[in-house]
Amino acid sequence: MPDFDDYYKTEEMLGDDGVIVTGLGYSPMQQIMRHWMGYERFFYELHDHPTKVERLYELIVKLSKKILDIVVDLPLEIPSVGGNWSDDVHTPVFKKYFVPWLRDAVEFLHGKGKLSQVHIDGEMKRLIPMFLETGVDVAEAWSPVPMTSITTAELRKAWGDKVTIWGGVPSMLFEPQYSDQEFDDYVLNLFKEISPGHSFIVGMGD
Repeated sequence: MPDFDDYYKTEEMLGDDGVIVTGLGYSPMQQIMRHWMGYERFFYELHDHPTKVERLYELIVKLSKKILDIVVDLPLEIPSVGGNWSDDVHTPVFKKYFVPWLRDAVEFLHGKGKLSQVHIDGEMKRLIPMFLETGVDVAEAWSPVPMTSITTAELRKAWGDKVTIWGGVPSMLFEPQYSDQEFDDYVLNLFKEISPGHSFIVGMGD
């Protein structure tokens, strides 16, 4: 039986000061890549034994759908359905395995009256065009230049109002080598990039 005690304790502690971010963890194929095989072995196995890898993927999809059924019983406003991507690793498989799973998960959540979010803290350059096919509502932990190769202005141009972006302030700006003035200049420029400000939540990237 699911145990929601920790969730409700966190909800009580947080009150109206924010939203709880939790959900499914990694998408099914990414679970195989990170937890079951490791990235290097995964690509060898996918090349040498695609049928077996896809069978494992199908089983994890079924399990993930059961977890989705549990998640929708929580008063989560924006369940997380995955993330922690980087286009140097995930691009070859993102469209075939990630996009369909995300699209199905998002449609299921929308049918239950909930929004969806993912954690986009990695390099997104080649994934940006595919991302709109998922229907995900919120892209959280957006980490622009200098942490990745994309500016916030470029991401806004690519996605328009179709995705709410949450982030935009690289975490490295909080490190001692950056002055207060450099931080202020970056944030002021960020405000220009996101103008007029709709579909954007200013926050820290990873």
